[in-house]
Amino acid sequence: MHAKRILFLAISLAIYILLWNLAFPYFQYLMDADAVGYLTVADRVANNDWHRSINGLWSPLNSWLLVPFIKKGMDGFTVALKINALFGGILIVLIEQFLNRFIAHSFFKKTVLLFLPIVAVYYSYFQVFGDLLQLLFVLVYLLIATSENFYGNLFKYILCGVMMALAYYAKAYSLPFFILHFTAIHTWHWWQTKQLYLAKNIMAIGTCILCILPWALQLKSKYGAFSLMGNAGKLNMSWYLLSHKSFKPEIKILVPPTYTNSPSYWEDPFFSQGAFHSPTESMALFARWIARIAHTCLQSIGCMNEISCFVVPLLLIGILVMLRKKNISTFDAFILAIALVPLGYLTMHIETRYIWLMLIGTIVFAGIWVQKLAYTWQQKIATIVFCISIIAYPIYNLEAWRDKGKQNFQIANQLKTLGIAGKKIISNSRDAGNLWVVNYISHNQFYSIEQYDFTAEELSQEIKRYGIEYYIRLKSNGELAGANFTTNQIVYENGDFEVVRLGN
Repeated sequence: MHAKRILFLAISLAIYILLWNLAFPYFQYLMDADAVGYLTVADRVANNDWHRSINGLWSPLNSWLLVPFIKKGMDGFTVALKINALFGGILIVLIEQFLNRFIAHSFFKKTVLLFLPIVAVYYSYFQVFGDLLQLLFVLVYLLIATSENFYGNLFKYILCGVMMALAYYAKAYSLPFFILHFTAIHTWHWWQTKQLYLAKNIMAIGTCILCILPWALQLKSKYGAFSLMGNAGKLNMSWYLLSHKSFKPEIKILVPPTYTNSPSYWEDPFFSQGAFHSPTESMALFARWIARIAHTCLQSIGCMNEISCFVVPLLLIGILVMLRKKNISTFDAFILAIALVPLGYLTMHIETRYIWLMLIGTIVFAGIWVQKLAYTWQQKIATIVFCISIIAYPIYNLEAWRDKGKQNFQIANQLKTLGIAGKKIISNSRDAGNLWVVNYISHNQFYSIEQYDFTAEELSQEIKRYGIEYYIRLKSNGELAGANFTTNQIVYENGDFEVVRLGN
């Protein structure tokens, strides 16, 4: 690697490390509901509770990485933050690889490397589990698929299968994406060259599935049905078709935790789920699914604009150029990856973090077009404008998220101070996810309220039914029907919340 190239990569990583550490005091509380799921799985593996750790919703790799540290007594979330910080640094290194593979323009490459640390810090803190780790494996896969002499190289095909199996263990969507993308690039290659490599294509996909099979069998042993994709797709499809979660008939108001020592039902919602629904169940649900797809397609444009306002135009230009040119190149596999990655999500639900891969595509596409501009001053202005576009939303969100989640830690620490652990808790919080975090940190069990159409008497019966012991009242929220503070003991109160011991 050229000395100047190493220098600018080192500078970019140094800026990233500095920014990440400066941000830590303000973003160390960004534990969300999904993080609680991953952390609970990690705790179970660390405590040799393997069967309960098998989970059809949370992909296991991120959780498994935490296990050695938790066994040593370290805090799982703090370790997860630091591991994800490492992933952010690796992301910069991998993007630098793509820049130097496809872009010749020196000013563009150097400027992007100076702006990238802001994006990497944002990605690192925004989603601590799943998405960033998956992205790294997908990028390694694309580096292989866009390398010289890739087509027909059996070793590279097998390596692709292994990489995407690892990506699957980080996030299950990697499997359908790999099958779709690998099939698409070979179909395109056959169209251009009449060389299909069908047997080797099947071997690559087969290698991926073979690596996934042990986990699929573990899922079958727990849930009773074989599935390579787990339960996430079924659950989400059912929820989005109905526009709400549905529960078993015996669940009335309070949704109990998955297990007696779970922080909430969100550890594994499969066991509290009522009937699963699919678009083929009825014409009404099929119509709702079509409407959902239309909504998600519109939503995807907003997600792409959060990455950069140039994502859509640059992607369209890249596809048009690929279709119009008469020769095939390794870059085609890269264009197809960026174009195909949102497709699976359009059928149900999409978020910007699901399509972070499009950031790398946009950077490369932008670099190619910048170097086509006639004058140096045009190239420099275009570069700066583009780089501002990729940091605009991260900066906006980082500012908005300062100290987000801090109250959850404050409530949890107060519960610890009061010696409240292993207790059954409810709350008037309309954001149940915050209380899942509180109860995970404080080692309590939260009984969630997902629908609020109930009477005081009905809630009172539910409290007695489950033996609920404490009620956390957030003063910024409305009153919860049936919470009578004159007959129950307030054990802690400040300007933000109260902890109430309930008398059953």
